[in-house]
Amino acid sequence: MLQEHLDALPPGSTSPIIPVGALGGLAVTAQVTTMIDDEIRVLIADAKVEQRYTLGEWQAADPAMIVTRLERQLQRLPDVLASTQTEVAAAAAEAASAQERIGQPWDHAEQLSSLRRRQQEIDERLAATVEPDRSTEVDIDLTVVDQPLDAAIEAARQRLDALELRDGARSAGLSL
Repeated sequence: MLQEHLDALPPGSTSPIIPVGALGGLAVTAQVTTMIDDEIRVLIADAKVEQRYTLGEWQAADPAMIVTRLERQLQRLPDVLASTQTEVAAAAAEAASAQERIGQPWDHAEQLSSLRRRQQEIDERLAATVEPDRSTEVDIDLTVVDQPLDAAIEAARQRLDALELRDGARSAGLSL
């Protein structure tokens, strides 16, 4: 019957839901489609059961195998229901626990505060011990910027010569 519906369906379309029978007191329906590939869907909507078959799978399938697969899915429903109910109960308990913790102080807040103070002490000690060595710094007179470039270079050269290059650059043969 479903093969006839599939054969009569124009390409790129889907049939309405077709009643097929009943299994375990639940209505079994089907739907055929030619959207991408020819496909047959067997559904038990009340149990949220769906099986899909390509045209080749459908033609090769034993009807008893199709019914057996549907029966197995229906037989698993009590286990699925119990598992789902357990998950719902666990989620509800977690939500209640989270609701109780809202507004409560964090258990580790005092430890975090202590560690932050210790980190600040360490940072302050590091900052005090890592003072730059200013004995080798050369003060640059920025007032020479208004002078022509050649004059500014000459003024900088004279200033460096006057400081005698404290870092030893002159003894290494370096100059401007």
